[in-house]
Amino acid sequence: MSILGLTSVEQIRGVLTVSERDLPDEVITSMSLEDDLEAELMGWLPEWAAITDQYPAQRLRLFAKYFCAGNVADMAQVFVLKKDTDGSNEGQRSDRDGFKELAEVLKAKANLHKATLAGMLGIQLTATYVQVGTSVPARDVITQSRTDALE
Repeated sequence: MSILGLTSVEQIRGVLTVSERDLPDEVITSMSLEDDLEAELMGWLPEWAAITDQYPAQRLRLFAKYFCAGNVADMAQVFVLKKDTDGSNEGQRSDRDGFKELAEVLKAKANLHKATLAGMLGIQLTATYVQVGTSVPARDVITQSRTDALE
């Protein structure tokens, strides 16, 4: 099944190295990756459908493949088979952290192709930053009650 004519369900499974048994078509199609991909492309490349030159179109397809695979990998620990057994042998596929790291790698590849394509087309990409902060409580929330901390 094609996703916006840029990538396919089979390519996404291939990038994630999972079988159809582990990740059926209906699971991938129910994620509506075409909506995510189109929203992403409309944000920085509204004329994406008009790109027909061989090399820019190849970069666009590479971006789409890794972008979609990264989105699927973000959710993979929920539904991709983790253990498999044939009765006498058992195999462990991955854990939550394995797919999270894979998602980051795939999204980095997508961003590399995005930057290359933007450079080829003369598009200036704007950087976005996420700021995260932490707060250290004044008390040990496990061993101290609130009233002990106020004294």
